[in-house]
Amino acid sequence: MKTTVCTCSFCRKGEYDPSEYMVDIAGFAKERPVGVSGLMRVKNEARWVAQSIDTCIDALDELIICYQSCSDETPWIIEQKRRQYPDKIKVFFYAPPVFSHDLSEEEYGYACSLPEDSIHLLSNYYNYTLSKATYRYAMKIDADQIYFPERMIRLCDAYRSLPVKRKTISACLAFGYYRLFLSLSRRCPRFFFKTLDFLPFGNIVMEKYETYLYVQISQTKQPVALSGINLYKEKEEWKIPAYAECHEYMLSFNGNGDLVVFAISDKSYYTPFARPVDLKNFYTTNRMIEFFHREGPPPLFAGFYWYHMKFVGLEQFNGFPLCGKIEVDSFFRSSLSRLIRLKLLNYDWIFSVSHLFFFVYDKKIPRPENLIKQ
Repeated sequence: MKTTVCTCSFCRKGEYDPSEYMVDIAGFAKERPVGVSGLMRVKNEARWVAQSIDTCIDALDELIICYQSCSDETPWIIEQKRRQYPDKIKVFFYAPPVFSHDLSEEEYGYACSLPEDSIHLLSNYYNYTLSKATYRYAMKIDADQIYFPERMIRLCDAYRSLPVKRKTISACLAFGYYRLFLSLSRRCPRFFFKTLDFLPFGNIVMEKYETYLYVQISQTKQPVALSGINLYKEKEEWKIPAYAECHEYMLSFNGNGDLVVFAISDKSYYTPFARPVDLKNFYTTNRMIEFFHREGPPPLFAGFYWYHMKFVGLEQFNGFPLCGKIEVDSFFRSSLSRLIRLKLLNYDWIFSVSHLFFFVYDKKIPRPENLIKQ
């Protein structure tokens, strides 16, 4: 529990009351009605925030939007969406400056010196947003992600529903097959990758795995991890981004379990996480970001639930030039061996293994042109 009010030079200016942004983690333990709260933190996201909201709002019981000072039309757009969805959207302004991305050496040193619960850290900004949620379950919503509405609705309905179904034998076998897939791909990735294009069962694996997933959520309310697919646009075509030069770091997929649907409690909160410059991993600036602390069973992996728009319109990322490597439909139809040749996948990219399962078996991902407004 925070007990000391910040008295730094920013807070002494008197433009806001620092005590209003202090978060008591113990308060997260209170009883809440069943439902799913979306948590959106926003700053200068005018391009995609409206579509992001429109594609997730039907699934959620509420959307908590917390924004910082912006230099674009983001606050105006958020207000229009609040008026459009007055029963679901709650908007808050986070006034304290936050030291998070693209920090100079001096700023990074200052951020590292701050107490763990400082109102000037991204983790407190996240916890502040979480503190405004009123329902039992929560998930992060990013303003540059365009969600798959039907999947979002089915997922949130599973958290709201009573456990009325039982898992079938075929659903349990599909989940066992998924775990075998992960085990083999981690133990012998080069051999396993070469066999993936010839594995049997097709769409039935995905159908049965989803049955297992949603019944398991309904029965146990187990947390799930979600991911997305990165997009790039070139000559009016949706493509998959890549570094123009040959780099080991791949940009095909977005997230690998870092977005989790979870039960709100005093055991689930954000803490600071320092990330200095690391050119080996293409981190070209200092960052003080957030780490999600959670206790309980590990999350199930639920697959792809959005398109990530971060790279659309960018000519470079982290100082390296970008290109659209392959058209989206061709990406979904391609064999894994071809994608490896195109440097969109890597034999040794072990943390993408869960993505590969859904890439191979999930054949019902909506196409960008049917979902995204230009």
